[in-house]
Amino acid sequence: MDITVGAVGRASLSDWEQECCGDPIAVGEVHELILLPSRGVSQAGPLASAGWVVTHHDDGSPAGSIPLRRVRAVVRAAHEVWPSGRLAEIDRVPGHADLTILEPEEATGLGLGEVVYVGAYEPVLPETPRPDEWLLDLEILEDLGPHTW
Repeated sequence: MDITVGAVGRASLSDWEQECCGDPIAVGEVHELILLPSRGVSQAGPLASAGWVVTHHDDGSPAGSIPLRRVRAVVRAAHEVWPSGRLAEIDRVPGHADLTILEPEEATGLGLGEVVYVGAYEPVLPETPRPDEWLLDLEILEDLGPHTW
């Protein structure tokens, strides 16, 4: 799907992209996003409806062959995509600060050469379930031009 002013479509956003570098995305608000067409990107299930991909890292590979566009778009709807393929409509996609749990390390008085014991669970405890991706229904308001890193 072409990335042009006035275009209305759906974009996918992966969990690792959003966890690393994403700001919260609220339905009904205008956001600056970096999009690339999803052609050439293998997508199945609910993600097959996405004509665009939101990226915080991609260079349009291979070798920049797919141009990135920076746009200003209003988010008309947002959906969580769960590993089962289930969609759930939401009001806000969480940002980096919401998805990353920082656990401060406690200062210790251990010196070099001292034995340290670390506890672990067997079997490993599962992570808290969360969506794999999000789908954003967008209306492109303004093309801010090509994007390069």
